[in-house]
Formats: sequence, C-alpha cells, structure tokens
Amino acid sequence: MILLQDSVILIAGFFVEYIYEHYLHSPQPFFQLAINISLAMFLLLYSVMVTVHVVNYVRKQFGSTVATLFGKYLPWGLAGAGVIAAVISMNRPATHDPGEATSQLAVSRLAITLPPGQRLAALDQPAIAISPDGKNLVYVASQSRDREGAGAAVSNGGQDQGQNQNQPPLADARGTVTAQQLYLRPLDSNEAKPIAGTEGATGPFFSPDGQWIGFFAGGKLKKVSVNGGSAVTLASAPQPGGASWSSQGTLAVQPINSTQALQQVSQEGGTPQPLTRLGKGENYHRWPEFLPNGQGLLFAGSSNSGTWNNAQIDVQPVGTGTPGEAKNLAQGTQPRYAASSKMGDKMAGHLLYAQAGTLMAAPFDAQRLALSGAAVPALEGMMQSGSTGAAQYSVSATGTLAYLAGGVAGDQSLLVWVSRNGEEQVLPAAPHNYRFPRVSPDGRRVAVAIADQESQVWVYDVSRDTLTRLTFEGNNNSVPAWSPDGKRIAFWSNRAGPQNLFWQAADGSGAAERLTTSDNQNSPNSFSPDGQLLAFFEVNPQTGRDIWVLNLKDRKAQLFLKTPYEETAPKFSPDGKWLAYSSDESGRREIYVQPYPGPGGKWQISTDGGQEPVWNLKGGELFYRSGSKIMAVDVNQSRDREGAGVSGAGSSAFSAGKPHMLFDGPYLPTTGS
Repeated sequence: MILLQDSVILIAGFFVEYIYEHYLHSPQPFFQLAINISLAMFLLLYSVMVTVHVVNYVRKQFGSTVATLFGKYLPWGLAGAGVIAAVISMNRPATHDPGEATSQLAVSRLAITLPPGQRLAALDQPAIAISPDGKNLVYVASQSRDREGAGAAVSNGGQDQGQNQNQPPLADARGTVTAQQLYLRPLDSNEAKPIAGTEGATGPFFSPDGQWIGFFAGGKLKKVSVNGGSAVTLASAPQPGGASWSSQGTLAVQPINSTQALQQVSQEGGTPQPLTRLGKGENYHRWPEFLPNGQGLLFAGSSNSGTWNNAQIDVQPVGTGTPGEAKNLAQGTQPRYAASSKMGDKMAGHLLYAQAGTLMAAPFDAQRLALSGAAVPALEGMMQSGSTGAAQYSVSATGTLAYLAGGVAGDQSLLVWVSRNGEEQVLPAAPHNYRFPRVSPDGRRVAVAIADQESQVWVYDVSRDTLTRLTFEGNNNSVPAWSPDGKRIAFWSNRAGPQNLFWQAADGSGAAERLTTSDNQNSPNSFSPDGQLLAFFEVNPQTGRDIWVLNLKDRKAQLFLKTPYEETAPKFSPDGKWLAYSSDESGRREIYVQPYPGPGGKWQISTDGGQEPVWNLKGGELFYRSGSKIMAVDVNQSRDREGAGVSGAGSSAFSAGKPHMLFDGPYLPTTGS
C-alpha cells in the first residue's frame, strides 16, 4: 500500500522590495502598507504549460508617506517531461521621493526549461532556496533516465494531466532509475548543474555569504560548497524541520528528538546546544530563521507533529547564553524576514509567513522583535504542506522571492494498490492526507493515519469502502501496526504526554491500553509472528533512533540495537528469527538484517540506499524503498529453534541476492517506518 501525491506544480519567484522612511519624531502618523497580489497562472495541456500571470500592485498613502512595491517574477511550470520558467525583472525607479509618482517599471522575461525527465522532489520539505544575493537558485529534483542514460520522459499512462489532479505523471517503471539530489542554477545561466554528494537531499538553504549550501540527507545535517567538493556532515538530523545559517557562524536545526526545542550547532560541526524553549501547548519547533543581526530567531511552534494548520509564529532573542522568552507574533508556519531598509542601526523589514497556502506580510521591527503593523496577504496559492508545515518559498537579502504555486491541497493523497510490475489500482477511498498505511494480515483492511486537522488512526474496509475512526484521545495518533491475528492495532499517541506506544482492539471496542512509558518518542514497527513481541524504535536525545523489542506479556522492553548511528524501521521476518532494519552507519541509509535475538552476524541487503524494509509473508524475499524505487531481494536464511544455524551451534546461515527494481513512481514515503 503506497500513497499517491498530486505532483503537478508550478514554481514562481518574484522580487519584492518595500521602501519606506519614517523618523520617530516626525509629526506624521505611521503608515501601513497593504499588499494584495493576485496571481493567476495555470493552463496545462499534455507536456506544454502556458503560464498566465496577473499581478495587481496596490499602493496606499497615509499623510506624505508613500509605499512602493517592486516585483520580479520567476514562474516555473512542471509538466511531465520538464519545467517551463520565466523571469520578469522589475527595475528600480530612478527616484524614491515620497512626493513623486513612481516611474514605469521595466520588464524583461527569460524562459527556462528543466532537462527531460527531471522533476521537483521531496515537497514535504522546502525544495527550493535562493541565495542571499539573489543570483543562484538551488532546488531538489529527481532525474529519470533510461537504460542508456538518456533522460526519460515522465508518463502518466497516457492521461492528460489536467483530467485528474490526484493522478500525477508517473515515472516509467520499465528500466528507469531515479536519483534525487540538489541542482544549482545561476539565474544568469541557462543550465542547472547537479551538486555531487547531495544524493537523497532535502531542505536546502544557503550560508549568509552564499558560498555554502546546507541540506539534509541520510539522517544528517550536511553542507557542500557551491564551487564543488565533498559534502561535510555537521550533525545528526533524522527528522528535518528546516534550518537557518546565522551571520554568527551557527546553524539552527530541529534536534534528534523532534519533541525537543530547536538546537544550534557550529558551522564547523560539533555537539548541538539548546537554542529555544518550548512554550505552553507547544511540543514541536520547526522552520527557524535567524534575523540579520543574529540577535533574534523566528520559528514555528505546534502541539502536533502530524498537522501544522494551527501552528504559531514565534520570535525569541538569542545570543544571551540561555534561551530567552519567546513571543507569539501570528498564526502560521515557516517564517522568513525580508529586509526593506536600514537607517543606522535600525532595520526596517517585514515578517513573511505561510498561512493556509497564502504568503502573509507584516511590518516587523527587528530591533524590538515586534510587529509594527497589521499583516496582509502578499501572495495566494502558494504550495504548503499541512502535515509538516513546510511552505515552498525562499527570500533573498536583496528581496528576490522564489515560490511554488499549489496551495495546501497538495497534501491530499489517494490509497492505491501497486502490483509487482508497477500497475496501479486506485482504491475508492476519498482523498485525505494519508500517512503510514498498513494492510491487515488478511488483506481486507487498511489501518492508516489521517492528518487533515489533527492526526488520528482510521481503519479502511476495502470490500465495503468504509473509513472508521479508531482513535479519539490526543491530537497525534499515528504509525499503526497490526497484530498477527488482526485483532489489535498498535500505534503511537501523545494522549498522555510524549509519543508512547498504545494498542487497541481493531474493531474499536474497549479503551486503548498504554504499552510503554518513556520520556522519549516511541514508534511501533512490527509484531513477531506469534504476537508476543513488538519491535519499535525510540528516539534518544544522545544516540538518536535505537531499536527495542517489547515483550507484550510482562510489558518489559529489551534493547536490540543501540549505536552512535540511526537505526530504525525494525521488521520481524515471517519465521520471527530475523530482524530487518535501516541504518545510516555507512553514511547513508541502507537495509541490514541480523538474527533475533542474536548473537550473530550482520548482512547488508541494499547497495544504493534503502529504507522501509518489508518481508514477503511467504518468506524468501525482502522488499525496501530506495528513493522513489521499490526494490526486491531474494534471501535465504536458516536457523534452528534454538537460534543455531545449519552450520553449527550458535551460528546462522543467511544469504541475499542482488537487489532488483520492481517499479518506480512518485509515491509518498513513510518516514522512519
């Protein structure tokens, strides 16, 4: 069971500069700037996209103060085999005299086409970033290639993309391979080049001088020079939630344990240190943004990791040695600061943030860390993830803003069956923000989390086409796992504080029962075949994700694997004698197998990255995901009842064949599972 996401997107950027001057002792009343930009672009037919953009500038004058708005548009459209882009440059008027009318804006346009087979990727995280000087754009994309290495066009089975937004174009599963990585495109160039060493990257961002690009990959925070070279690992970051690079040489990131506040780490790497403090009702901090002076930090806070529709924008002083007191500014997510002018030590700018697919702008005093006016809509129809809070826009220090069009509806997805050869059968269940679908042992039901407003576990009956809600307490219930007899469903829940393990009768009868009590996040993964054990991972602030096994008779958990690396997604084999899991010990996530309960050796299964292992219930085969590819490996294992292998006591026999791809497509990953 894999998720299908609407992938028809547009990218656009525009240059926005607010210029205003007001002296504190002036007798004139303080002005407010109201912005109302409406953007209409969308005509998608087969592989050609025609973008029509309509821009409305609104200028309001209070007393003798005039606000002037300038814009530069960089619209891109993704249409199956490529992207069509245009750049519109709005040149600065020759005068800024408040009493003089604004001169005519000059416009120039430039068309940009992405290479065949290339498409944006990892849209649950920020996928684009503009350099501080506004000259370079970095983006996350996957490149499909045929067996000969040529670019392969993305296909959706011959259907017009405009016919059904819930069925995006799919990569051809017959012999294509897709690599997701960062691409750097100077805006004065016609070519975007892949950045070596960024395979699997998400969430790119620039250093203040524009010479480095930070990103997340393989559960790590990394950086790479814009001029090339090896990527440098800075810190562990298994759950990306945005990052910001300050002028003081520190980076703000979400910590290993996502239920902690933000942390800071040196640009040279090292041990992360506390940066923010969780406020009342907040369990998560994401999307940090250092202010230019390095003395303040903007970020988003939420009580629920599954949905960020009700997140709050906070600002907090930093650089005082201990985290300061945060102030709430607005309701929204992914804040950014756009400088407008600077008079001496006083900085005048605007707070930008996403709110239900709309980019909001409010005058902001970076010295006082306070709003100085009301927020107004600056842009509607911007792509935003309701489940992660990621909003697809990036602003430079010069005022260049790049964004993706699409709105919040991009989180809507469908449940589909996919055969071994990549053929799809869409289930009739209504579109929702589905997460972590799990098929019951008899194949008749699907337990799945739906994170529309809050995250709850539901059960979908395939034959009857009914969705029944299972969980009601807490606002973050997710990651369901079926017991072998299909009578119970384990899941994580924050109903009693930190996300711990609970289980409940699959038919909804009776109350949920708590299985673990921990200050750290626990996530269930798989039951042993006899139903007596439950493998799960715990997020430890010191060591990251570690694998544990819970005995359901005495409720005692036993540590299975704990290393300095990230181990996750433990899956019991059909005979219960082996555990498959994902680890980043090699520098990227790969699939490994170890005997359970041990001791014994360790076998690497994947060869080019791997996550989300799943055993064939008939045995003899192991599946996993590598990027957007679903892989299969033939395996052969033999262990006696006491754990001894056929070759002797205390040993084990295991072998694995060469991985081969079953199919490739833009299906939503189930992170950490």
